[in-house]
Amino acid sequence: MSDWELDCIHWHGEILTGDFRHWCNDWDDLPIDESCSEFACCCCDFRERNTLAEVHRARLDAEYEAERAKHPEWTDFDAFLSFDSEGRYLEAEE
Repeated sequence: MSDWELDCIHWHGEILTGDFRHWCNDWDDLPIDESCSEFACCCCDFRERNTLAEVHRARLDAEYEAERAKHPEWTDFDAFLSFDSEGRYLEAEE
């Protein structure tokens, strides 16, 4: 068995096989993938090598452009402030 397989079995009881599997520095080199709860807090960058992240980024870009089209008075800074840290659109306060 590989080190990856041994670590996965030790920590998770199964071998992780997800597209985002890796030893995560944010979790003291715990083996994780997208099926693990720790993955939501992982700051590792997979954008350059994973199509799932590219699809997610394209969706966020489309949402951003749709909101920008509704508000031509927005500056780039205003538009940036209208999204939270995970890219979700924030409703304007009235």
